[in-house]
Amino acid sequence: MQLLDGSENMAPRTGYAVLTQEDRITAVVPKETLNMQDFEVFDLEGRYLMPGLINLHVHIPAGGKPQKKPADARRMVKFATANVLTRKYLEHIYKTNVYTELLSGVTTMRCVGGIENYDTWIRELIR
Repeated sequence: MQLLDGSENMAPRTGYAVLTQEDRITAVVPKETLNMQDFEVFDLEGRYLMPGLINLHVHIPAGGKPQKKPADARRMVKFATANVLTRKYLEHIYKTNVYTELLSGVTTMRCVGGIENYDTWIRELIR
């Protein structure tokens, strides 16, 4: 495993073990300090481990793709919240866009310019 620590002059480091308890990382230590027979081992050779990325400016319903022309945000919000069907589609958009962020390495987002309380809704859904 190549460990990327997120520091300013980061270089991949080898020879480390990641200790977990249930679904949490509890420590990252040099392998030689451990008796590996005391642990369940998952081989991550050829892979990278790094801290989650932070997106400090995200509009979840927008998806992050560049637009050719500015959208009429008020009209879009009015349409997206008009009825049960469009609200369900809006929920789908939120789920899809948050999942895409996660797959790209983002584990923390600062949401700006969301629709109604959907930013809070998706946060609670993730919890």
